[in-house]
Amino acid sequence: MIDFQLVVQHRAAGVLTSTNFNLDALEVHNLRNGPLFLYNCPCTCVRAPLKTVDGKIVVARSTISTLLFIIYRLPTTTLPATSYLRIMEISTPMPPPEAKTGPVWAMIISGLFHPLLIASYMFMLLLAINPFLFGSNDMIGGQVMVTLIMMILYTFVIPLISVLIMVALNMVNSVMLEDRMQRIGPLLLVMVLYFWVYYNLHSRPDIPTIYSSFLLGVVMALSLAFVINVADKISLHTVGMGGLTGMVMICLALFGGSGLSIGSYTLSLGLLLIIVVLLAGLVGSARFSLSAHTKMQIYMGYVVGFLTQFVAHLLYF
Repeated sequence: MIDFQLVVQHRAAGVLTSTNFNLDALEVHNLRNGPLFLYNCPCTCVRAPLKTVDGKIVVARSTISTLLFIIYRLPTTTLPATSYLRIMEISTPMPPPEAKTGPVWAMIISGLFHPLLIASYMFMLLLAINPFLFGSNDMIGGQVMVTLIMMILYTFVIPLISVLIMVALNMVNSVMLEDRMQRIGPLLLVMVLYFWVYYNLHSRPDIPTIYSSFLLGVVMALSLAFVINVADKISLHTVGMGGLTGMVMICLALFGGSGLSIGSYTLSLGLLLIIVVLLAGLVGSARFSLSAHTKMQIYMGYVVGFLTQFVAHLLYF
């Protein structure tokens, strides 16, 4: 059953060729190799997940629901201008796009270690390691708990609500921000919020210097991730876990004799570092299992998050 008819047009040469395709695989015939792009409504340009099978260019089914135009450039020896592939008619309605699914464990791990939670996790880790850093002799002091609640509010709740609003307004597809171009707005928003948190907390006497250093590293990592995102996706989950690993390593160097108090048991910082490294690897494996990123994008996230923590630490100490 034919669902669409595809007509290739050129500004000067008129109609070049046409073909038909169905919902199982969009096959564009008689086209020369070249870079292709998908245009989504209203004006967002994203790179299409394209592959070549037996000389045919195949577009994954998941992209058809948002397909308006495919633009490709022919070799200059044939036609120098840009040609347009346009959907001319639709004989049957398009079904809703299939939701991406993945292993349940990977989805749970991705949620538990969402990058927006890392700043709150680090705050609680430092509080457990040495509450005196925050001017308190326990983890449930009044001012400390107020600061922790404010951290969770400004670094997790507000950004999450903002992204949910964007999802409701069809500005982004999901809170996981799988699409590279759809990350631009949320990344800018989170960068501004985290910089505001850092600016307001770094000079407070009840906030330890090491946590201010951590927040600066987070802002630097977000800025670098934003720049990298212009060219390619980067795993924000592994950016967060790389930063967490780097800060735990710094804590081990500064407070090697201390430990993480859990009731009557004290977990050494060396063992804590091993646990965090294993969790970081688990998060990367989860993102790869969900097909959210390539291995290179995952490794790049680790490097960005890890190194920016040490750069921020050097700036403070």
